[in-house]
Formats: sequence, C-alpha cells, structure tokens
Amino acid sequence: MWGCYVNSLKALSSLQATVTNFAANFISSGFSMMKQFKFMVEAVIHPAFARYILISPSHSRGRTFKLL
Repeated sequence: MWGCYVNSLKALSSLQATVTNFAANFISSGFSMMKQFKFMVEAVIHPAFARYILISPSHSRGRTFKLL
C-alpha cells in the first residue's frame, strides 16, 4: 500500500493521493475481509442487525423497547 501511495504522489496532488490511497485501502480491506470470513458485507450492515444491537427489551413492560 505504501508503494501505491508513493506512486500516486508522483502523479497527483497530495490531497488527491491521500483520498486515492484511503479509497484503495478501504476497498482492499473490504475484499480481504469478505474472503477471510466468507460472508457478504451486506449482512454486516443490514438494518435488522443494527436494530438487534441498538435496541434491547425493557424490563419495565413486556412490549416496550428502549435504546441502549
């Protein structure tokens, strides 16, 4: 990754090279995570998954929920 950043600095401005390097790192990390753990990224950021983590049952009533 450092080599890609240095090469992009030669062709682009510092800000463009930083943004390009960040995007390349983000995409390559996502692909390596999908390959290593063998699951789709959509399953991780699915809204039902977020609700499962952010909402817990309240013990004061049976059907009410409170945010953590």
